[in-house]
Amino acid sequence: VLEHLESLEPAMEAFRIAGQAVILSFFIPPHVYPAIIKKTEQGYYHNQYYEYDVLELAKSCGFALEKRIDTWEKDGNMNRTYVFVRK
Repeated sequence: VLEHLESLEPAMEAFRIAGQAVILSFFIPPHVYPAIIKKTEQGYYHNQYYEYDVLELAKSCGFALEKRIDTWEKDGNMNRTYVFVRK
């Protein structure tokens, strides 16, 4: 589970040590479109990278996106999980 990260180094490490699959789950999903990364009303910072960065990192490490799962909490906040498999 990755949250409020300034870089994707922890994800890179997951891809490095994984045998067949990596599942990355974000309580605050990476931005899909370029946006100003700022503090939310609740005082949290969004992840400081974009979905494209996550997908490119996986690809560069020999993994392909198998599935993207979006779920919603009762308060309407969205969580996103990516399932990557080794090519």
